[in-house]
Amino acid sequence: MIHNDVRKKINELIIRCAESGELARSLLENFLRDNNFGSSLRREITDYFYCGIRFYGLLKKDTENFSCEKAYNVLESKNINSPSTLSEISGFSLNFAETVLKNVDDIRPFFYRAPMSIRVNTLKTTKDLMLDKFSGKYNASPTKVSPFGINFNQHINVRQLNEFKKGYFEIQDEASQLIPLLLDIKPGEKILDFCAGTGGKALGISSLTFNTANIYIHDINENRIQKAINRSKKTGAKFKKLKEGQYRFFDKVLVDAPCSGVGSMRRDADLPMRLDNNKLEKYTDLQKNIFNKALSYVKTGGLIAYVTCSFLEQENEKQVNNFLDNNHRLELVKAVNILDKDISDKLSIQDFFRTSPAFYGMDALFGSVFRVS
Repeated sequence: MIHNDVRKKINELIIRCAESGELARSLLENFLRDNNFGSSLRREITDYFYCGIRFYGLLKKDTENFSCEKAYNVLESKNINSPSTLSEISGFSLNFAETVLKNVDDIRPFFYRAPMSIRVNTLKTTKDLMLDKFSGKYNASPTKVSPFGINFNQHINVRQLNEFKKGYFEIQDEASQLIPLLLDIKPGEKILDFCAGTGGKALGISSLTFNTANIYIHDINENRIQKAINRSKKTGAKFKKLKEGQYRFFDKVLVDAPCSGVGSMRRDADLPMRLDNNKLEKYTDLQKNIFNKALSYVKTGGLIAYVTCSFLEQENEKQVNNFLDNNHRLELVKAVNILDKDISDKLSIQDFFRTSPAFYGMDALFGSVFRVS
């Protein structure tokens, strides 16, 4: 049980996060490191801290009497269809709350903790073998849509498992596991992950294709590229860093674009505190520039996939229209014509790839695919 003096310090930490812009994860890690709490109390503190972040509006209004139980009762009892109500409950500003509510039918699922999902690395093992191993020890179950995933339905630090250290699986949301399928990759094709980050999607492509594709990664952040390379060594994935001017005619290019990230706010609880409409406009400008650069790497007849972790029209459908209006070489390829029927039916896929916490507890991702003529 969290004593009042500790709870007061946590509340101060939450307010500091909101007012200073410091990352919640870093603040919490430092707080836990500086205090000698037992494992059970650490878990309770972590849950309370992120709950307070999610419901910052309620916490700030009545800090002394705030509780997670009360917060979720408010969430479920109120009809959150006005920006003022959403802002009063959360860390969203009034203006950005209005933007959010214009783009989502029900925001409430985004306030609940996301499941712990892993993608099994088929370069080293199989999903069935991992499921047999984990289900005997933990509350684990196969993902409902992804053919590569397992969900842990309990608190567990999977990074401490030997199987993770040996590269048998990667931590990845179920929706993200499906993204490589949008490229319809064939053995021997040349693939470019243009915004590779630390390599999550590239690792998935390697596992999906059993290293039969020729994969390159690119990111403006060299530290991320190095982390991706380190991860590839652990997992057995094969890909190369793209060098300037090295190669330009790829069969498939993935643009997992920088975005607001609002579709993953369940995992990034302090994200609402950092978003506003000005930042959204900067993201949309950046997305246009990145997509145009990535497009120059696609060969005639090749595919380019544009993906965001967002449910906002400004970052998704409006960008698709912008890409089509400004480049006559592009033709939209319906996602339903690429994905397996089972996946398309479960997610009600048509023109675009789209997921949501309302569908099997996934993050809210958006994906569109274009053929280049």
